[in-house]
Amino acid sequence: MQFRDVQAFSANVAYLMSIGTSGDPTEFRIYKTEDGGATWTIQFENQNVNAFLRRLCLWTPHRGIAHSDSVNGVFPDLRTTDGTTWQYISNNMPAALPGENLLCVEWDLRHNTRWKERVDL
Repeated sequence: MQFRDVQAFSANVAYLMSIGTSGDPTEFRIYKTEDGGATWTIQFENQNVNAFLRRLCLWTPHRGIAHSDSVNGVFPDLRTTDGTTWQYISNNMPAALPGENLLCVEWDLRHNTRWKERVDL
């Protein structure tokens, strides 16, 4: 299993996103720890065989999104508003253009200034 992203909010609370390696779409998962990594809870397990989760973005320990490449003209993105459950938000997203996917660019936002950190091609 490979891990695509980690977001930590304290010494105890962090999220981890796996992408798997076997081709099994359920290996795309979102985990959360609240005890410094001693235990991890699976919060989301993908069932969409064509989805490819690329990025996990959380603004607080309770609010965030997970972004995927497009599937059949939509982005099967997820969000959490409670830090526990994840819901699809595809109905709230614009339609994807043919072949449109996500280029992972890491940005750091500080004091309303956007700083580019790196590009994952």
